[in-house]
Amino acid sequence: DDLARVRADTVARELGMSSTTLRRRLRADHTCYQFLLDRARQYRCERRLRQHWLPGKCLADELGYLEVNSFYRAFRRWTGLSYSEYKLRYGC
Repeated sequence: DDLARVRADTVARELGMSSTTLRRRLRADHTCYQFLLDRARQYRCERRLRQHWLPGKCLADELGYLEVNSFYRAFRRWTGLSYSEYKLRYGC
């Protein structure tokens, strides 16, 4: 399950609908594909860090981020801490 390759149009096709229909249905549920992808990445990140600590670059790649800094910004948004602060605080 490579999150870098999971695109909205691929998900729509797997669900047997057009991209437009998927967007419309997500909007009707007051959400969007990018929000759901972000939650999936957050969930996978938290699960992975409970197993063992990984360098940010490795985890960013595993979560499908093309830029490590994008991962670090998302991580701060999810946790309120930088990646290194999180490691220090939780002793990972």
